[in-house]
Amino acid sequence: MDKLHSIFASHFSHHTRHAKILLKLRHLFCSLLVCLVMGCDGVNTSGLKTVVTELARENLSFSVLAVNLQLLEQTYGGKHVNWFQRYGRIASWMADTKNTPDLIALQEVVGQSGDAQPYDTLLVIINQIKVKTNVDYRIAYLSVSPTPQGLRPILWAGRALLYNPQRMTNTTSPAGLPPARFDDESITGIHPRKSLPCPKERPGFKEFCTLLDGEGISWISSARRPEDNRWVAGPAYARMLLKNAANVNIYNVHVAYEKDTPEKSPNNYLKQFNALSNDMESRFGSNRLYPPVVLGDFNLDHGAVLSHFKDYEIAGYARREVMGVLMGTFATFPAKQRGHFKEIVVPVDAQDPAVPEVSCGGVDVLWSDHCGIYVTISPVS
Repeated sequence: MDKLHSIFASHFSHHTRHAKILLKLRHLFCSLLVCLVMGCDGVNTSGLKTVVTELARENLSFSVLAVNLQLLEQTYGGKHVNWFQRYGRIASWMADTKNTPDLIALQEVVGQSGDAQPYDTLLVIINQIKVKTNVDYRIAYLSVSPTPQGLRPILWAGRALLYNPQRMTNTTSPAGLPPARFDDESITGIHPRKSLPCPKERPGFKEFCTLLDGEGISWISSARRPEDNRWVAGPAYARMLLKNAANVNIYNVHVAYEKDTPEKSPNNYLKQFNALSNDMESRFGSNRLYPPVVLGDFNLDHGAVLSHFKDYEIAGYARREVMGVLMGTFATFPAKQRGHFKEIVVPVDAQDPAVPEVSCGGVDVLWSDHCGIYVTISPVS
């Protein structure tokens, strides 16, 4: 871990969305002072109305980032790239672009393995973001399941959801049900589940573990694979409150295919997702700010995803890739607001021929073998 700790060397801050709001408020306040001194008849108030409208829209907007971390992979194009260096590039992008996502949905997150102790991966990401943006992200959950690795120790990996507590509050509830342990494979179907326990006893982790919300509850729809009866976690759900607004329902997916079907169908995973979505929207959908958001690794290209997610529209998608963000249609999931979307494919929307196995960027910029997708969701004007 000495290498990991050595990369957390300096702190600097940058202007975030809050700074932009404060600047707008300053302009508004100055205009109001002019009204008080000179009388509003001599002031063009259309600018005031525009600022007020922009502020209201800003308060109802939020942003998401979806990244498949590709576990602890460190070889690309025959060259070595440390996994913690890859993860640090996410924070560097945030600092360089001044984009601080309200939610960060991660797939292929290593909880622990023979090469990483529990929570090493999230420690790197969160600390790097703190160092480079001065924003303290929290962990809504780290939902992992066992993945046999041959002779190597079992790899516990899955999905995680990080969030900016200045903008979001985790309101996920087990609804009175006892959450299952993170490693309990006796339960299938829809249920609340605890995250991998954070190791408070490890040196330097006592304070870090306070960033995990309680026991890190998420709802999942687990099942057993038809081909080998192996337990799989399926998609994960969390309910997040956009401050001063209302709840947003978030589904973190990594779509899997049945290996025993000629067409490599994702039907079983889609059954798990639809069951989870129907249950969660019935339980927790009464105060939706927007229709539900589904994001992550769909393992479906841009042209095919909506044929499987029929009640959704594309909010953002890497066109030659499988990473995306969907939002439920307003007709199926009525909510307080309809969504307007702005997408950015990250780290760069270009492929490097020298690294053909990577979809976005070369060895010096890649985050993983996948692109990431950053989407801002705001009310339709």
